[in-house]
Amino acid sequence: MPADPGPDGRDYLTERAPDLDHTSLRSIARNLCRLFWRDLELHHPGIDSLHLAPEVSHAWKERLAYIRDADGNPIRPRVNFRSELVFVKAFYEDLARWALDDPAR
Repeated sequence: MPADPGPDGRDYLTERAPDLDHTSLRSIARNLCRLFWRDLELHHPGIDSLHLAPEVSHAWKERLAYIRDADGNPIRPRVNFRSELVFVKAFYEDLARWALDDPAR
C-alpha cells in the first residue's frame, strides 16, 4: 500500500469486508495500516512498493516484536507478536492469489 493506498489498498479491505464482521475488518485495517505500512513509511521514507528487501522486512519484524513508547523505544516484548504477523502474511498471500486469478488487476 503506497502512501496513498490508492485502489489497491482500498480494494483489499473492500474485498475482505463481506466475509468479516466490523471488529475483524477494523483489526485487519489497524494491523496493515498502523503496525505494518505506517511503520515502514516512518523508517523507510519514500517507500512505495510492497516488494520489501530482506533487510527491510527483517528490521520491521524486529520493531514489531516490542511494544514501543511514543519515541519508538522498546518498552516490553509484544505478547501477540506472531499473531500480528499473520495479518501481513495473509495480506501478501491474498494479493498473490488475486494476481494469479486476475493478472491485469
